[in-house]
Amino acid sequence: MWPKPLTDVTSEDIQALIQDRAPESRHLEFKRQPPNSSDTEMTRFLLTVAAFANAGGGYLVYGINAEADGADQGGTASEVVPIAENIDALIRRLEGSMLTRIHPRVYAGLRGVPAHEVFSSSDDGTGNGDGTGSGKGSGPGRSNADGTGFGVGVDEPVGHVLVVRIPPSTQTPHAVQTNDGFKFPVRVSAGRQNMDMHEIRRAIVNSESAVDRIRKFTQERYEMLRPTFVDGTTVLHLLPMNPELGSDIISSFSEDGLQKFTPLWMTGGWHTRYNLDGYLNASYIDGNEDGSSYSSTQVFRDGRIEAVTHHWGLDNLLRHERLVEQILRAVPRYMEMIESKVNPYPLVVSLSLNLHPETVLSTEVRRPKKVRQNDLHIPHIVLQQKPESWPKAFRPIFDLLWNAFGLDRCWYYDEAGNFDLRNGRR
Repeated sequence: MWPKPLTDVTSEDIQALIQDRAPESRHLEFKRQPPNSSDTEMTRFLLTVAAFANAGGGYLVYGINAEADGADQGGTASEVVPIAENIDALIRRLEGSMLTRIHPRVYAGLRGVPAHEVFSSSDDGTGNGDGTGSGKGSGPGRSNADGTGFGVGVDEPVGHVLVVRIPPSTQTPHAVQTNDGFKFPVRVSAGRQNMDMHEIRRAIVNSESAVDRIRKFTQERYEMLRPTFVDGTTVLHLLPMNPELGSDIISSFSEDGLQKFTPLWMTGGWHTRYNLDGYLNASYIDGNEDGSSYSSTQVFRDGRIEAVTHHWGLDNLLRHERLVEQILRAVPRYMEMIESKVNPYPLVVSLSLNLHPETVLSTEVRRPKKVRQNDLHIPHIVLQQKPESWPKAFRPIFDLLWNAFGLDRCWYYDEAGNFDLRNGRR
Protein backbone atom coordinates (compact mmCIF):
# COMPACT_ATOMS: atom_id res chain seq x y z
CA MET A 1 0.00 0.00 0.00
CA TRP A 2 2.78 2.42 0.95
CA PRO A 3 5.96 1.58 -0.97
CA LYS A 4 8.21 3.29 1.56
CA PRO A 5 9.56 2.68 5.07
CA LEU A 6 6.93 2.63 7.80
CA THR A 7 8.72 5.50 9.56
CA ASP A 8 7.93 7.69 6.54
CA VAL A 9 4.16 7.15 6.71
CA THR A 10 2.63 10.54 7.51
CA SER A 11 -0.67 12.13 8.46
CA GLU A 12 -1.13 13.00 4.79
CA ASP A 13 -0.97 9.31 3.89
CA ILE A 14 -3.72 8.55 6.41
CA GLN A 15 -5.76 11.47 5.13
CA ALA A 16 -5.49 10.09 1.60
CA LEU A 17 -7.08 6.82 2.72
CA ILE A 18 -10.15 8.73 3.86
CA GLN A 19 -10.35 11.03 0.86
CA ASP A 20 -9.95 8.10 -1.55
CA ARG A 21 -12.35 5.94 0.47
CA ALA A 22 -9.77 3.15 0.39
CA PRO A 23 -11.46 -0.27 0.43
CA GLU A 24 -10.54 -3.06 2.79
CA SER A 25 -9.00 -6.04 1.06
CA ARG A 26 -7.02 -9.21 1.60
CA HIS A 27 -4.02 -7.01 2.46
CA LEU A 28 -5.70 -4.10 4.27
CA GLU A 29 -8.04 -3.86 7.25
CA PHE A 30 -9.33 -0.87 9.25
CA LYS A 31 -10.33 -0.88 12.91
CA ARG A 32 -11.98 1.96 14.81
CA GLN A 33 -10.28 1.16 18.12
CA PRO A 34 -7.26 -0.93 19.13
CA PRO A 35 -7.73 -4.04 21.27
CA ASN A 36 -7.95 -3.62 25.01
CA SER A 37 -6.00 -5.89 27.34
CA SER A 38 -8.70 -8.57 27.58
CA ASP A 39 -7.74 -12.03 26.36
CA THR A 40 -10.61 -12.06 23.85
CA GLU A 41 -9.56 -8.85 22.10
CA MET A 42 -5.84 -9.63 22.21
CA THR A 43 -6.47 -13.04 20.69
CA ARG A 44 -8.53 -11.44 17.93
CA PHE A 45 -5.65 -9.04 17.22
CA LEU A 46 -3.08 -11.84 17.13
CA LEU A 47 -5.22 -13.95 14.82
CA THR A 48 -5.50 -11.02 12.42
CA VAL A 49 -1.73 -10.44 12.42
CA ALA A 50 -0.98 -14.13 11.86
CA ALA A 51 -3.61 -14.29 9.10
CA PHE A 52 -1.88 -11.46 7.23
CA ALA A 53 1.53 -13.11 7.66
CA ASN A 54 0.14 -16.38 6.29
CA ALA A 55 -1.27 -14.61 3.22
CA GLY A 56 1.57 -12.45 1.95
CA GLY A 57 1.49 -9.64 4.49
CA GLY A 58 -0.57 -6.48 4.75
CA TYR A 59 -1.64 -3.52 6.89
CA LEU A 60 -3.86 -3.34 9.95
CA VAL A 61 -4.81 0.27 10.69
CA TYR A 62 -6.36 1.26 14.02
CA GLY A 63 -8.10 4.62 14.38
CA ILE A 64 -10.01 4.51 11.10
CA ASN A 65 -13.70 3.71 10.87
CA ALA A 66 -14.70 1.51 7.93
CA GLU A 67 -18.11 2.10 6.38
CA ALA A 68 -19.77 -1.09 5.16
CA ASP A 69 -20.29 -1.13 1.42
CA GLY A 70 -23.00 -3.77 1.45
CA ALA A 71 -21.04 -6.15 -0.75
CA ASP A 72 -19.85 -8.41 2.06
CA GLN A 73 -16.31 -7.57 1.05
CA GLY A 74 -15.31 -5.36 3.97
CA GLY A 75 -15.77 -1.63 4.16
CA THR A 76 -14.20 1.59 2.96
CA ALA A 77 -12.23 4.10 5.01
CA SER A 78 -14.69 6.79 6.03
CA GLU A 79 -13.50 8.51 9.18
CA VAL A 80 -10.44 9.02 11.36
CA VAL A 81 -11.12 8.38 15.04
CA PRO A 82 -7.89 9.25 16.89
CA ILE A 83 -6.67 6.79 19.52
CA ALA A 84 -6.43 8.60 22.86
CA GLU A 85 -4.46 5.84 24.62
CA ASN A 86 -0.73 6.36 25.18
CA ILE A 87 0.61 5.15 21.85
CA ASP A 88 4.01 3.99 23.11
CA ALA A 89 2.44 1.87 25.85
CA LEU A 90 -0.04 0.44 23.35
CA ILE A 91 2.73 -0.52 20.92
CA ARG A 92 4.75 -2.20 23.68
CA ARG A 93 1.68 -4.18 24.76
CA LEU A 94 0.90 -5.38 21.25
CA GLU A 95 4.53 -6.21 20.44
CA GLY A 96 4.85 -8.21 23.64
CA SER A 97 1.83 -10.32 22.76
CA MET A 98 3.05 -10.96 19.22
CA LEU A 99 6.43 -12.14 20.47
CA THR A 100 5.00 -14.61 22.96
CA ARG A 101 1.85 -15.98 21.35
CA ILE A 102 2.50 -16.22 17.60
CA HIS A 103 4.67 -19.14 16.46
CA PRO A 104 6.93 -18.76 14.55
CA ARG A 105 7.27 -15.11 15.45
CA VAL A 106 5.90 -12.40 13.20
CA TYR A 107 8.08 -9.30 13.14
CA ALA A 108 5.45 -6.67 12.38
CA GLY A 109 6.25 -2.98 12.35
CA LEU A 110 4.07 -0.61 14.39
CA ARG A 111 3.92 3.17 14.05
CA GLY A 112 1.71 5.76 15.67
CA VAL A 113 0.84 8.58 13.25
CA PRO A 114 -0.32 11.80 15.00
CA ALA A 115 -3.97 12.73 14.46
CA HIS A 116 -5.79 15.91 15.45
CA GLU A 117 -9.56 15.73 15.22
CA VAL A 118 -12.13 13.36 13.79
CA PHE A 119 -11.92 13.70 10.02
CA SER A 120 -14.36 12.06 7.63
CA SER A 121 -14.56 11.79 3.87
CA SER A 122 -17.59 14.11 3.93
CA ASP A 123 -15.63 17.04 5.38
CA ASP A 124 -15.36 19.86 2.89
CA GLY A 125 -12.46 21.73 4.45
CA THR A 126 -14.60 24.07 6.58
CA GLY A 127 -14.58 21.87 9.64
CA ASN A 128 -18.18 20.61 9.36
CA GLY A 129 -19.54 18.04 6.99
CA ASP A 130 -22.36 20.41 5.91
CA GLY A 131 -20.07 23.31 5.10
CA THR A 132 -21.39 25.54 7.87
CA GLY A 133 -18.43 25.40 10.23
CA SER A 134 -15.62 27.89 10.36
CA GLY A 135 -12.75 25.45 10.77
CA LYS A 136 -11.92 27.17 14.06
CA GLY A 137 -14.87 26.28 16.22
CA SER A 138 -14.71 24.32 19.42
CA GLY A 139 -17.49 21.82 18.82
CA PRO A 140 -16.99 18.11 18.28
CA GLY A 141 -17.21 18.55 14.53
CA ARG A 142 -14.17 20.83 14.46
CA SER A 143 -11.41 19.98 12.05
CA ASN A 144 -7.91 21.39 11.91
CA ALA A 145 -7.28 24.86 10.62
CA ASP A 146 -6.60 23.38 7.20
CA GLY A 147 -9.71 21.22 7.26
CA THR A 148 -7.85 17.96 6.94
CA GLY A 149 -8.20 16.55 10.42
CA PHE A 150 -4.40 16.27 10.66
CA GLY A 151 -3.23 19.64 9.43
CA VAL A 152 -0.35 21.91 10.21
CA GLY A 153 -2.25 24.54 12.16
CA VAL A 154 -1.84 25.45 15.80
CA ASP A 155 -3.95 22.54 17.04
CA GLU A 156 -2.06 19.95 19.02
CA PRO A 157 -2.59 16.27 18.14
CA VAL A 158 -5.37 14.69 20.17
CA GLY A 159 -4.32 11.12 19.47
CA HIS A 160 -2.86 8.76 16.92
CA VAL A 161 -3.68 6.37 14.14
CA LEU A 162 -1.78 3.12 14.67
CA VAL A 163 -0.41 1.46 11.54
CA VAL A 164 0.64 -2.18 11.85
CA ARG A 165 2.64 -3.43 8.87
CA ILE A 166 2.83 -7.22 8.69
CA PRO A 167 5.58 -8.38 6.31
CA PRO A 168 5.24 -11.38 4.01
CA SER A 169 6.70 -14.40 5.75
CA THR A 170 9.23 -17.02 4.72
CA GLN A 171 8.23 -19.21 7.70
CA THR A 172 4.57 -20.02 7.11
CA PRO A 173 2.29 -21.20 8.54
CA HIS A 174 2.10 -19.04 11.66
CA ALA A 175 -0.09 -20.23 14.55
CA VAL A 176 -1.63 -18.34 17.46
CA GLN A 177 -1.74 -19.86 20.93
CA THR A 178 -5.33 -19.62 22.23
CA ASN A 179 -7.30 -21.14 25.09
CA ASP A 180 -8.58 -23.70 22.58
CA GLY A 181 -5.13 -24.68 21.34
CA PHE A 182 -3.20 -23.41 18.34
CA LYS A 183 -5.06 -21.75 15.47
CA PHE A 184 -3.70 -21.27 11.93
CA PRO A 185 -5.57 -18.27 10.47
CA VAL A 186 -5.33 -16.90 6.94
CA ARG A 187 -6.73 -13.84 5.16
CA VAL A 188 -9.56 -14.39 2.70
CA SER A 189 -10.98 -11.44 0.79
CA ALA A 190 -11.50 -8.81 3.52
CA GLY A 191 -11.68 -11.22 6.45
CA ARG A 192 -9.98 -14.31 7.86
CA GLN A 193 -10.66 -17.96 8.51
CA ASN A 194 -8.79 -20.87 10.04
CA MET A 195 -6.76 -23.08 7.75
CA ASP A 196 -7.76 -26.68 7.27
CA MET A 197 -5.13 -29.44 7.20
CA HIS A 198 -4.76 -29.22 3.43
CA GLU A 199 -4.06 -25.47 3.61
CA ILE A 200 -1.57 -25.95 6.46
CA ARG A 201 0.34 -28.55 4.45
CA ARG A 202 0.30 -26.29 1.40
CA ALA A 203 1.67 -23.36 3.45
CA ILE A 204 4.53 -25.55 4.67
CA VAL A 205 5.32 -26.62 1.11
CA ASN A 206 5.19 -23.01 -0.12
CA SER A 207 7.55 -21.94 2.65
CA GLU A 208 9.98 -24.69 1.71
CA SER A 209 9.62 -23.71 -1.96
CA ALA A 210 10.61 -20.12 -1.13
CA VAL A 211 13.79 -21.40 0.50
CA ASP A 212 14.45 -23.61 -2.53
CA ARG A 213 14.00 -20.66 -4.90
CA ILE A 214 16.48 -18.62 -2.90
CA ARG A 215 19.01 -21.44 -2.90
CA LYS A 216 18.51 -22.02 -6.63
CA PHE A 217 19.02 -18.34 -7.48
CA THR A 218 22.21 -17.97 -5.44
CA GLN A 219 23.69 -21.22 -6.75
CA GLU A 220 22.86 -20.41 -10.37
CA ARG A 221 24.42 -16.97 -10.08
CA TYR A 222 27.50 -18.43 -8.37
CA GLU A 223 28.03 -20.96 -11.15
CA MET A 224 27.45 -18.33 -13.83
CA LEU A 225 30.17 -16.17 -12.25
CA ARG A 226 32.60 -19.05 -11.70
CA PRO A 227 34.67 -18.39 -14.88
CA THR A 228 35.58 -14.97 -13.45
CA PHE A 229 36.80 -16.26 -10.07
CA VAL A 230 40.43 -15.49 -9.26
CA ASP A 231 42.61 -15.50 -6.11
CA GLY A 232 39.74 -15.87 -3.66
CA THR A 233 36.28 -14.58 -4.63
CA THR A 234 33.27 -13.65 -2.53
CA VAL A 235 29.69 -13.50 -3.80
CA LEU A 236 27.33 -11.64 -1.47
CA HIS A 237 23.59 -11.66 -2.14
CA LEU A 238 20.98 -9.44 -0.48
CA LEU A 239 17.53 -10.69 -1.45
CA PRO A 240 14.47 -8.65 -0.36
CA MET A 241 11.37 -10.81 0.04
CA ASN A 242 8.72 -8.08 0.20
CA PRO A 243 6.52 -8.30 -2.93
CA GLU A 244 5.84 -4.55 -2.66
CA LEU A 245 9.20 -4.00 -4.34
CA GLY A 246 7.56 -4.91 -7.62
CA SER A 247 9.51 -5.85 -10.73
CA ASP A 248 11.40 -2.63 -11.51
CA ILE A 249 12.74 -0.66 -8.57
CA ILE A 250 15.52 0.57 -10.87
CA SER A 251 13.16 3.07 -12.50
CA SER A 252 12.50 4.74 -9.14
CA PHE A 253 16.16 5.77 -8.80
CA SER A 254 18.00 8.50 -10.65
CA GLU A 255 21.26 7.38 -12.23
CA ASP A 256 23.13 9.36 -9.58
CA GLY A 257 21.28 7.31 -6.97
CA LEU A 258 22.14 4.02 -8.66
CA GLN A 259 25.80 4.98 -8.78
CA LYS A 260 25.83 5.01 -4.98
CA PHE A 261 25.64 1.20 -4.97
CA THR A 262 29.41 1.21 -5.20
CA PRO A 263 31.53 -1.95 -5.50
CA LEU A 264 32.52 -3.63 -2.26
CA TRP A 265 36.20 -2.88 -2.76
CA MET A 266 37.62 -0.37 -5.22
CA THR A 267 41.17 0.23 -6.37
CA GLY A 268 40.31 3.71 -7.59
CA GLY A 269 37.38 4.82 -9.70
CA TRP A 270 34.64 2.63 -11.09
CA HIS A 271 32.49 2.35 -14.17
CA THR A 272 28.70 2.40 -14.24
CA ARG A 273 26.08 1.31 -16.73
CA TYR A 274 22.53 0.15 -17.18
CA ASN A 275 22.24 -3.45 -18.31
CA LEU A 276 19.54 -6.01 -19.00
CA ASP A 277 19.41 -7.11 -15.35
CA GLY A 278 19.28 -3.57 -13.95
CA TYR A 279 22.35 -1.50 -13.10
CA LEU A 280 26.02 -2.40 -12.67
CA ASN A 281 28.80 -0.60 -10.80
CA ALA A 282 32.22 -2.18 -11.39
CA SER A 283 35.84 -1.45 -10.58
CA TYR A 284 38.07 -2.89 -13.32
CA ILE A 285 41.68 -3.99 -13.22
CA ASP A 286 43.81 -1.23 -14.78
CA GLY A 287 40.60 0.79 -15.19
CA ASN A 288 39.84 -1.01 -18.45
CA GLU A 289 36.12 -1.68 -18.80
CA ASP A 290 36.87 -4.38 -21.38
CA GLY A 291 39.05 -6.26 -18.93
CA SER A 292 38.34 -8.23 -15.77
CA SER A 293 36.53 -6.57 -12.90
CA TYR A 294 38.14 -6.33 -9.49
CA SER A 295 34.86 -5.77 -7.68
CA SER A 296 31.30 -5.20 -8.87
CA THR A 297 27.81 -4.62 -7.52
CA GLN A 298 24.79 -5.56 -9.61
CA VAL A 299 21.41 -4.10 -8.63
CA PHE A 300 18.64 -6.21 -10.14
CA ARG A 301 15.35 -4.70 -11.25
CA ASP A 302 13.44 -6.43 -8.46
CA GLY A 303 15.73 -5.00 -5.75
CA ARG A 304 18.07 -7.97 -5.34
CA ILE A 305 21.73 -7.03 -4.91
CA GLU A 306 24.80 -9.05 -5.87
CA ALA A 307 28.26 -7.89 -4.76
CA VAL A 308 31.22 -9.80 -6.21
CA THR A 309 34.85 -9.20 -5.23
CA HIS A 310 38.03 -11.03 -6.23
CA HIS A 311 41.55 -11.32 -4.81
CA TRP A 312 40.56 -11.88 -1.17
CA GLY A 313 42.87 -14.90 -0.99
CA LEU A 314 46.20 -13.77 -2.42
CA ASP A 315 49.09 -16.08 -1.42
CA ASN A 316 46.50 -18.49 0.06
CA LEU A 317 45.80 -16.12 2.93
CA LEU A 318 42.25 -14.81 3.38
CA ARG A 319 42.19 -11.06 3.91
CA HIS A 320 39.51 -11.50 6.54
CA GLU A 321 39.76 -8.14 8.29
CA ARG A 322 39.26 -6.21 5.07
CA LEU A 323 36.47 -8.59 4.02
CA VAL A 324 34.51 -8.11 7.25
CA GLU A 325 35.12 -4.37 7.23
CA GLN A 326 33.93 -3.85 3.66
CA ILE A 327 30.82 -6.00 4.03
CA LEU A 328 29.74 -4.14 7.16
CA ARG A 329 30.43 -0.83 5.48
CA ALA A 330 28.60 -1.55 2.23
CA VAL A 331 25.52 -3.53 3.28
CA PRO A 332 23.96 -0.84 5.55
CA ARG A 333 24.51 1.70 2.76
CA TYR A 334 22.92 -0.55 0.12
CA MET A 335 19.90 -1.28 2.30
CA GLU A 336 19.45 2.36 3.30
CA MET A 337 19.07 3.22 -0.37
CA ILE A 338 16.55 0.42 -0.97
CA GLU A 339 14.68 1.44 2.20
CA SER A 340 14.36 4.98 0.84
CA LYS A 341 12.02 3.53 -1.79
CA VAL A 342 10.28 0.58 -0.13
CA ASN A 343 10.42 -1.68 2.90
CA PRO A 344 12.64 -4.62 1.75
CA TYR A 345 12.14 -6.92 4.73
CA PRO A 346 12.19 -9.86 5.21
CA LEU A 347 15.71 -9.87 3.77
CA VAL A 348 17.74 -12.96 2.91
CA VAL A 349 21.53 -12.61 3.18
CA SER A 350 23.79 -15.14 1.49
CA LEU A 351 27.60 -15.29 1.31
CA SER A 352 29.64 -17.73 -0.77
CA LEU A 353 33.41 -17.92 -1.24
CA ASN A 354 35.66 -19.59 -3.78
CA LEU A 355 39.12 -20.26 -2.30
CA HIS A 356 42.18 -22.38 -2.96
CA PRO A 357 42.00 -25.45 -0.67
CA GLU A 358 45.36 -24.46 0.86
CA THR A 359 44.01 -21.08 2.02
CA VAL A 360 44.35 -20.27 5.74
CA LEU A 361 42.58 -17.58 7.74
CA SER A 362 45.68 -16.24 9.45
CA THR A 363 49.35 -17.12 9.78
CA GLU A 364 49.31 -15.72 13.32
CA VAL A 365 47.18 -18.58 14.58
CA ARG A 366 49.09 -21.49 16.05
CA ARG A 367 48.88 -24.40 13.62
CA PRO A 368 46.56 -22.59 11.19
CA LYS A 369 43.96 -24.82 9.59
CA LYS A 370 43.59 -24.92 5.82
CA VAL A 371 40.09 -24.53 4.44
CA ARG A 372 40.47 -27.80 2.45
CA GLN A 373 37.72 -27.00 -0.07
CA ASN A 374 37.14 -24.75 -3.04
CA ASP A 375 33.56 -23.61 -2.49
CA LEU A 376 32.13 -22.34 0.77
CA HIS A 377 28.37 -21.79 0.69
CA ILE A 378 27.56 -20.33 4.08
CA PRO A 379 23.93 -21.00 5.11
CA HIS A 380 21.85 -17.90 4.52
CA ILE A 381 20.24 -15.84 7.24
CA VAL A 382 16.80 -14.19 7.14
CA LEU A 383 16.35 -10.74 8.68
CA GLN A 384 12.65 -10.27 9.39
CA GLN A 385 13.13 -6.55 10.03
CA LYS A 386 15.88 -3.94 9.88
CA PRO A 387 18.48 -4.98 12.46
CA GLU A 388 19.39 -2.66 15.29
CA SER A 389 23.02 -3.65 14.71
CA TRP A 390 24.35 -4.86 11.37
CA PRO A 391 27.49 -6.40 12.94
CA LYS A 392 25.31 -8.48 15.27
CA ALA A 393 23.06 -9.48 12.37
CA PHE A 394 26.08 -10.76 10.42
CA ARG A 395 27.62 -12.66 13.32
CA PRO A 396 26.14 -16.07 12.32
CA ILE A 397 27.72 -15.72 8.88
CA PHE A 398 31.12 -14.66 10.17
CA ASP A 399 31.13 -17.34 12.88
CA LEU A 400 30.48 -20.01 10.24
CA LEU A 401 33.26 -18.61 8.06
CA TRP A 402 35.68 -18.89 10.98
CA ASN A 403 34.36 -22.43 11.65
CA ALA A 404 35.40 -23.39 8.12
CA PHE A 405 38.99 -22.67 9.17
CA GLY A 406 38.76 -24.77 12.32
CA LEU A 407 38.05 -21.91 14.74
CA ASP A 408 35.15 -21.76 17.18
CA ARG A 409 33.94 -18.27 16.28
CA CYS A 410 34.81 -14.97 14.62
CA TRP A 411 37.27 -13.24 16.91
CA TYR A 412 35.93 -9.77 16.11
CA TYR A 413 33.15 -10.47 18.63
CA ASP A 414 33.75 -10.69 22.36
CA GLU A 415 32.04 -13.16 24.69
CA ALA A 416 29.05 -10.80 25.03
CA GLY A 417 28.67 -10.59 21.25
CA ASN A 418 29.99 -7.03 20.92
CA PHE A 419 31.77 -6.29 17.64
CA ASP A 420 35.13 -4.55 17.39
CA LEU A 421 37.58 -4.83 14.49
CA ARG A 422 40.38 -4.11 16.94
CA ASN A 423 39.78 -7.47 18.61
CA GLY A 424 42.79 -9.50 17.61
CA ARG A 425 43.65 -13.17 17.55
CA ARG A 426 42.69 -14.90 20.79
